[in-house]
Amino acid sequence: MELLEILLTGVALSMDACAVSMTNSMVHREKSLRLVEMAFWFGLSQGMMPIFGYILGGAFADVISVMGKYIVVFIFCAIGGKMLQEAFMKDEPADSVKDLTHQLLLLQAFATSIDAFAIGVGFSAGGADIILAACVIAITTFLLSLAAIVIGRVFGDMLGKKAEALGGLILILLGIKSLISTFGK
Repeated sequence: MELLEILLTGVALSMDACAVSMTNSMVHREKSLRLVEMAFWFGLSQGMMPIFGYILGGAFADVISVMGKYIVVFIFCAIGGKMLQEAFMKDEPADSVKDLTHQLLLLQAFATSIDAFAIGVGFSAGGADIILAACVIAITTFLLSLAAIVIGRVFGDMLGKKAEALGGLILILLGIKSLISTFGK
């Protein structure tokens, strides 16, 4: 597999991470260090999942390809629904999604990288250099997530309180897209 093909694969895989990065940065504008940490976790997760897929090959590919989409739908819709609920509530609950916790970041990183597992299975079948591919995918996702954070902060400043509702809607739409792609296969 050529470097350009790996780079384009990295860009394609990073799109969900970019959308979530943009969404998080619209809502959590004041948490700069945590947002950079988010980009790191997204990049690391996107880089590790192809390695797991490569190593495990076809052993779990069928389970991941079927169940992975439903996991993504559940995670994105649950977090997005909570964000929408909080956007329209007058009083903030104590367990707000506005707390960008490590657990939430890791959950989002996992959800956005499930497709990368299947790519790793494909890399295994195609004999790709998995270390090079994983590094390129991780770096691409990290850099594109950082760019999405900057864009999200600009839109978040423009949208104000409406940014949380838009962010929740984006996550729900990502979940629905994942569900639709499940039935399209």
